[in-house]
Amino acid sequence: MPQRAGCSTTSQHGDWTFEWKLLGVDRGSAFVQGRTDYRGNSRSYDNLWIIQLTGDGRATAFTEWYMLRK
Repeated sequence: MPQRAGCSTTSQHGDWTFEWKLLGVDRGSAFVQGRTDYRGNSRSYDNLWIIQLTGDGRATAFTEWYMLRK
């Protein structure tokens, strides 16, 4: 898995942004913290991803949790 410090992307319509950072990799699992901001309704969400990886770094399973930021 690439060791990227973070990323920001915007949809084609410019209505949301997503930022993330790799928290760590341990025994075939990667942990990613993200934040999604929607401009139209001013809502923001925290995201946590757990990604199961094969020995060569390919994803085999993906679980996402999200929570509305207050």
